[in-house]
Formats: sequence, structure tokens, C-alpha cells
Amino acid sequence: MTIRTYFVFFFVQLLICAPAWSQTTKITPNDPYIGTFSGSGLTFTLTRQNGQYSGSAVFEGQTLPIYAQKIGPEIAGVYVMQGQSLPFQARLQGDTLTLMAGGEVYTLTRQKIDQSLPGKVEPGQSARVKNDEWGMSFTIPTGWIARLTESGYVLGSKTVKGILLLLPNEVTSLDELHSGAQEGVVESDGIQLRLVGEIKPFGQNGLAANYQGTVQGKKARAYAIGLLSPYGMGAIIMIMVEPKSYTPEHTKSVEALARSIRFYKPPISPMAKEWKQKLSGCRLSYFSRYSSGGSGYTSETTIDLCAQGFFRYGLEDETVWNAVPGTLTGGYVMKYGKGSGTWQVVVQNGAPVLQLNYYNGKVAAYKLSTDEKGRTYLDGDRYLRTCDPNDQVVEARPHCW
Repeated sequence: MTIRTYFVFFFVQLLICAPAWSQTTKITPNDPYIGTFSGSGLTFTLTRQNGQYSGSAVFEGQTLPIYAQKIGPEIAGVYVMQGQSLPFQARLQGDTLTLMAGGEVYTLTRQKIDQSLPGKVEPGQSARVKNDEWGMSFTIPTGWIARLTESGYVLGSKTVKGILLLLPNEVTSLDELHSGAQEGVVESDGIQLRLVGEIKPFGQNGLAANYQGTVQGKKARAYAIGLLSPYGMGAIIMIMVEPKSYTPEHTKSVEALARSIRFYKPPISPMAKEWKQKLSGCRLSYFSRYSSGGSGYTSETTIDLCAQGFFRYGLEDETVWNAVPGTLTGGYVMKYGKGSGTWQVVVQNGAPVLQLNYYNGKVAAYKLSTDEKGRTYLDGDRYLRTCDPNDQVVEARPHCW
């Protein structure tokens, strides 16, 4: 399993030499836009993961997905209605959110709920917690409180020292999971956790391991379980605490959480569906030019996104046409299918992503966006989108035969 240090560092002060959570213990998200705001017949809810906002707007009986990012003191984004992404802007002053959308201005007030972190679940609640972005649900262990952060779920107890973490894991095989578990964590910023003892199987799709070491100069002990999902995004469950405070209860809590996890195929979001409809059957072309001292080159990258689910990728420069193996090789195509591979649109951290799955195992991902004129961008680079197979310009025609 891969233990990512960004979350370890974030929770160092809470995990080591900290008392068990009390009712007054809070982790502040430092983002006033996280929460629920209501007014003018509109309820607006936002959470944040990896710097991207997502949530919902409930208006006149409709629940509309929303996606946004912070621009200066404001947030700006889109809400999805009837397959269209419509822009909005919002500015917060105190507990008052002023929202501008569709030519209207709405004044909303923050709802008085616990804002210590989004997604709080109190102990004793047996309802399953679902995360459609990960394709995962789980049940909170008895006596613990769960809260959602940018990195994953943080669980704290009022009686058990330490903090329990539930994080997404993109590993796809037990061999890869085993290799990551053996590595432990050794980072230059003072985090060193090494494997202790054997890596043991956990169910049919997981591994469990113990670790010990130091975090920022303080001794630490950890127990972690890594799980694979048949749908892509797996999970890491880990608890860390100072060694003298570790008890069998810590192990039981990690294993109870791990056993409660159920994986499912993430539903297609309205944003992903909209982008797939927009790109299906189209050619994306990117032009690059360079000149210096009287010499230079011109190149064109094309991606044909075919409605049948396959894509063709090509790079054409002055004299050479290069493509991923399979684009032009008949035997490769006969074995695997048409084109260079298959394509899909997914939503990651609230943003649409074009994912190209090559037949040779390579995966390429590009963040999708548009400007005010509706032009298409991949990772910030503008691509010309052409969708007519009978376009007068032959080079603009998507090749989807």
C-alpha cells in the first residue's frame, strides 16, 4: 500500500502526544466557503477536495450540481442544469454569501451547523457514509466521529487516543500493494515509518501491516490496511499514535472500518456526461510552432474521440507521422480493437478529466476546461474541436471508421 506523506504531515500535531478527542476538539478547514448557505429560495452547499469546490444548489425543487474554484477573494464556477454548465460567482462577507447567477443576485446566510469540518458524522449513527467520487461507502466504528477533509476522512474518538484515517488509494494489484507496504515512508521533512513484522493478507482484496518510526522527531506507531477495489479507487485505512498508547482497541478500530467498506462503480456525474456528449465523435487538434534563426518546425497533435468508445492519437510534424503502437499496425488493432485505445470522461476533485486508456497499458489524463467563448482546453492548452466527418477541410475530419 502507498502511504502518502502529505496527510501524515498535516495531522502530525494531532496524532502524536495528543489526548483523545473531546467535544471541544476541532480541526479548522481555514476556508469560510465550506458549508451550507440559504436564502431567497435557494440552498447552496459547498465542500472542497484538493483545492476544488463541489456541492449542490437546491432551487425550486431542483438539485443542481455545482463546481467552482477560488479566484482572489471570490469563488467562480458553474452549475449544471439540463445538461448545460452555467456560470456563477459568489463573495462571502462574514456569514453572508452574495451569489450572482443567471443575471440575478441572491443573498444567502450561513446555516448554523458544526463547521469544524464538512461531512461530520456523530458516534452512534449507523447510516453508511457514501463517497460517489471514490465509489466507496463505509460505516463509522462505534465511538468515533468522522469528518471529511481535502485528503480524505479523519476519524477521532473521545476515548481512544490517536486519529484514524481513511484515504483513497489508486493501486490496482496486490503485488503493487505489497511493494508499497514494504517501502514504508521515509521523507526529508522528518517522517520515517518502517515496516515492522510481516505483511499479512486481509480478506481477499487487502493487506495489513504494522509500522514504527518517528514523525517530526516524535516516536510513532501505525497500523494500516490497504484495500483494492474492482472499480478503480481503493482505500487505505491507518491509525497512528505514540507507541506507549497503542492498544488492541486501535487494531480493532482499523479492522472494523476496513470490513465495513463496500466498493461500487462510481456513478457518471452530470459534468462528465455533458463533456462526453460534447466530445464524442470529434477531433481535437493542437498546433505548435517554433522558429529561431531562420529555422523551426510546425507540429499538429490530433485526438479523435470516437462515439464507439475508441480514440486515435497522432502527432504530425514536418515529415514524420508518429502514433502510439496500434494506431497504424493492423495486427495490433486486430488483437485489441480499433484506434489507439479507449477513452472516457471522469470527474476528479470536482474537475472534468479526459482519460485516454491506451491498449499498451499507458494512461493519459487531461484536465478539461472552456473559456467564455466556449473554446476547448486540455491542461490549459487550447485545442480546436471539429466534429463534422464531412468537413470541407479534410484535416479537420475525425477518423472514426
